[in-house]
Amino acid sequence: MQDTLHAVLADPDAARQWAEGRLTKPLSAPAGFPTLSLQPAPPATVRRTESAGQVADREAVSARHRQQQQRLEQARRQVVDAEQELHDREADLATAEEKLSLAEEEQQQAEQRVDDLARQLKDAESDKQRAREAARQARDHARAADRAAREARRRADDTAAHAHHLAEQMPHTS
Repeated sequence: MQDTLHAVLADPDAARQWAEGRLTKPLSAPAGFPTLSLQPAPPATVRRTESAGQVADREAVSARHRQQQQRLEQARRQVVDAEQELHDREADLATAEEKLSLAEEEQQQAEQRVDDLARQLKDAESDKQRAREAARQARDHARAADRAAREARRRADDTAAHAHHLAEQMPHTS
């Protein structure tokens, strides 16, 4: 992780990739990159033989070093935050993929139920059509039987009336 931070601090392209969250693997620190310590710089002590300019130069270097350490610490915090964000997004992705899998399974089951019900509906429609045809034929047959029964009743009545009439015309013998 420290090599990645060194690479980010030393290489603008690496810094851009890191800032955009596009790093796919740890980076290597560039050759000659100074190892930065997290320990604070020792207090500056002025030797009696140093000139005021030398003290100012050393203080400027120390201030730059502190700024670099602050930037490094900030970059390290950003790395931790970015890694936490990555972990959170990966967890969100896993949850979303699980929900997707369940939803696709439910969809497949629903489609199967629809297919089954469509087949049942088609079968029921065929059954209804057959029953409708059987009822029509039964109605036609019942009407024909009713007509035949009325006709037979009429002939029976006519025949009975004719027989009665013939019986009345016969002489009575006593």
